[in-house]
Amino acid sequence: MAQNYPIGFQSSNKGHAQGRLLIVILHGWKGSPEQMNDVMQAVSETYGEEADLDFYVPPLAYSKVFSSIPAIEIVSGLLDGMDVICKNAGQYSRIILIGFSLGAVFARRLFLEAVDMARVLAADDTQAQMSHWVYQVERLVSIGGLNRGWLGSGRLGWVELAVTNMVGLFGHVWQGAGKPTIFEARRGAPFIVQTRLKWLELRRSSEQTKPEPLVIQLLGTQDNLVGPDDAVDFAVDRDIESPYFYVELPHARHDNAIVFSPSRFDRDGKIGAARKAQFINVLKSDKVGLEEIAIRADYLADTLPAEPDETIKHVVFVIHGIRDDGYWTRKIAQKIHESAARNSTEQLRCITSSYGYFAMLPFLLPWIRRQKVEWLMDEYVGAKARFPKAEFSYVGHSNGTYLVARALQDYPAACFRNVLFAGSVVRRDYNWGKFLAAKRVSKIVNMIATRDWVVALFPQGLEPLRRFFDLGGAGFGGFEQAKQIDEVKEVRYVIGGHSAGLVETQWPRIADFIVHDTIPEPPDPDYTDKQSGICKAVSKVSTLLLGLLLVLAVGILVCILYPVFMPGTTAIKAALQTLLAVFYLVLLRFIALRV
Repeated sequence: MAQNYPIGFQSSNKGHAQGRLLIVILHGWKGSPEQMNDVMQAVSETYGEEADLDFYVPPLAYSKVFSSIPAIEIVSGLLDGMDVICKNAGQYSRIILIGFSLGAVFARRLFLEAVDMARVLAADDTQAQMSHWVYQVERLVSIGGLNRGWLGSGRLGWVELAVTNMVGLFGHVWQGAGKPTIFEARRGAPFIVQTRLKWLELRRSSEQTKPEPLVIQLLGTQDNLVGPDDAVDFAVDRDIESPYFYVELPHARHDNAIVFSPSRFDRDGKIGAARKAQFINVLKSDKVGLEEIAIRADYLADTLPAEPDETIKHVVFVIHGIRDDGYWTRKIAQKIHESAARNSTEQLRCITSSYGYFAMLPFLLPWIRRQKVEWLMDEYVGAKARFPKAEFSYVGHSNGTYLVARALQDYPAACFRNVLFAGSVVRRDYNWGKFLAAKRVSKIVNMIATRDWVVALFPQGLEPLRRFFDLGGAGFGGFEQAKQIDEVKEVRYVIGGHSAGLVETQWPRIADFIVHDTIPEPPDPDYTDKQSGICKAVSKVSTLLLGLLLVLAVGILVCILYPVFMPGTTAIKAALQTLLAVFYLVLLRFIALRV
C-alpha cells in the first residue's frame, strides 16, 4: 500500500489485498478520533476473527467548538478521502459507516453525496457520477444521530442550552462567511434540510440499482438531546421490508452513548458493558436479527409523522404574517378544498401551521425572521415525507411572504407550483426569473393594497439598508420583474390596508388561483386602479421617517433622564425622573413586542 492515505486511515496490514472490510467512524461535535476509542475496540472485538479489517477515523474540523469550516466542505473532504482509500476496485467487499451525534449527520450526507457527487458543491456544469464504493456500504449505524438537527430547548441542561443559544445568536447575527460549523446543523438549516430531502428522494427512488444499506438508528434511553421523533426516517421507512431499524441503547444519555468502558458513574463497567453488547449485536445481526431487537414503528406512532399518503397530489401552505395568530388561514384552506372539490379530481391537503404571534420588533430582527424560515422548511420536509407524490403551492401574508422568498434563496430543494402574496414584505428587486427558469416556481400573484402603510413605511423604508435587512416593499410598490415576466402577475390594487388581500371576498379568488391557476383580475368591486396618495408619499420618504422615529424615541429618553444629571437636582426629583424613564422604556417594550 504505497499510496498516500488520508489522515485517520488505519490498516491492519494483514490478510488479503482484496475483499477487505472498511469501518468508517465519524466523531461528534467537540469530539476527536480518540473519543471513539470504545467504539473502535467494540468493532475490533466484533470482527476480531477477520484480519482484513481497516479503519478510517478522521479528525473533523468541528472538533473545535467555533470551527467555521462550511459543512459541505467537510463532506467534500471526506469524499476525497474515501475515494483515495477505495481507489482500487474490489479492495473492499464491505464498508460500514458509523457516526456519533453530529458525525451521524455527516455519515449519512457522505453516503448521499457518494451516490450523486454532483450535488456536493451544487455544480450545475458537473456531470453526476456515483462513487463505486457506495455499493459496498453494508450498513449505516447512527448513534444519537441529529437527523433533524439540534434545537435549543428547555429539555437541555443549562450549559448545553447556553451554548446552543449563543451559537444560534452568533450565527444568525454574523453576516457572510465565518459562522460556526455547528450552526449549519441546527433544525431547519439548509444543510440539514437538504440532507433530509435527499434521503427521502433516495429511499423513494424506484431505481432498481440504487444502493440500499441497512440503516440502524441507535438512541439512548435517557438521551435528552435527541428524541424518537427526530428519527424522521420512519416517515419513509414504515414498510416491513424497509432496511431501517430503530434500536435503543440501555442506560445511555447522549454524552455517554459511546462509552463502553468503566467510567466515573459506572465504576464496575456493567452499564457500559450493556451498551457495548447492544452495539455489537447491531453490528453482527442480519436483517432478521435486527427486526427482533428493533422497536416497532407503531409503538412510537404517537411521536412520529403519519404514514405516507401517495393519493395526495397537491399540498398548499397557508402561512400568516406578523401581529397575527393566523386563524384566517383555516378559512382560506376551507375555500381551497371547496374549489378543488367542485372542479377538480385532484386530492389536496392544506397546511396551516403557525409559528406563533410575531410582533413588529422581532420581525425587524434578521436572525429572528430566519429562525422562522427554518421552521417553515422543517414543516416542508415533514410534508414531503407524508405526501411523496404531491407538488406544493403557497399562500403567504406579510412575514409569510418573506419566509418562502428566503427559503427559495437558501434551500435549492424548495419548489412551489403557485405562489400568492398579500401584504408582501419581500424586496421589490427579488429575482423571480431565476426560480422560474429553474422550474422551482410556476406562477406568482402579488396582491397590492391601496393603503398598506405598514409595508410602505417599515419594510420599504428598510429596503435601502440591504446589508442589514433583507426586507422590501413589494406589497406596496410591486415587483420590478412583474413588468418583464409574464408568470409574475400583480393585482393593482386591492382596496384596503395591510390585510386587504385576505378579506373574505378574496378567499374564493385565492382558492381558484391555487387550484386552477386562475389569476384574480379587475373589474371587481374590491379592486381599483389608484393607491392612497398619503401612503405613496410616505413610501417615498420612508427611510427618512424611520430614522426620525428612532431619533425621536432616543431623544425622549434623553430628555427624561437629563435632569437627573444636572446640578441641584434633588434625590426625590431624580428618583421620579428615573421612574418615568423606566415607565417610558416599559411602554416602548410593550409597543415593540405587541404592536
